[in-house]
Amino acid sequence: MNKTIKAIIFDWNGVIIDDLDAVARANCDIVKALSGKTVGPSTWFQEIKQDWHKFFFDNGVSKKDIEKVLPMMKTFYPKYADFVKLTKNANDVLVALSQKGIKMGILSSVDKYGINSGLNKFNLQEYFSFIISGQDVEHPKPHPEGLKKALSFLNIEPKNIVYIDDMSTIFPVAQKLGITTIGFKSRISNDLSSADIVIDDLSQILSFIK
Repeated sequence: MNKTIKAIIFDWNGVIIDDLDAVARANCDIVKALSGKTVGPSTWFQEIKQDWHKFFFDNGVSKKDIEKVLPMMKTFYPKYADFVKLTKNANDVLVALSQKGIKMGILSSVDKYGINSGLNKFNLQEYFSFIISGQDVEHPKPHPEGLKKALSFLNIEPKNIVYIDDMSTIFPVAQKLGITTIGFKSRISNDLSSADIVIDDLSQILSFIK
């Protein structure tokens, strides 16, 4: 990467934090509560895509109830706290990036409660200058609204910013804005070949930072 990187925007679930098992179980509980349909975590892992609305619609949640999903995570997500852990090398990478003066933020489609609980659990609050959750935008990823908000918070040229996600659908949107994209291989990743760079360990990010 022949660019000077000044900021990194991170996706949350599957990238900084590995809480996919917790999210899967909580999402299945929410489906049961809203539609009465019993769905197992294996179905969530098979069906989940960047547009998380589709998982709920496909499993019987009505359009009028979709707005209830993120607030309900506050009730169901804590039940599965034992499944939440940091992604391998995440803490060391955040420390190293902070020491290099790299600005960092979070852009995620999940609820703010889930993000904040992870930040508190692993003492990561100091590393991120902003958090954009699914409740902070009208249009979730891959819509560009969240990325544009992140750019306004950072006030840094897009060519000097990296965005990292484990799902590919937002990469063309980020690239159109001039942001370099990194695809991180997680357990729910689809084809990441559209990313500018693909990694399978967060520590690889450090090799791109001058």
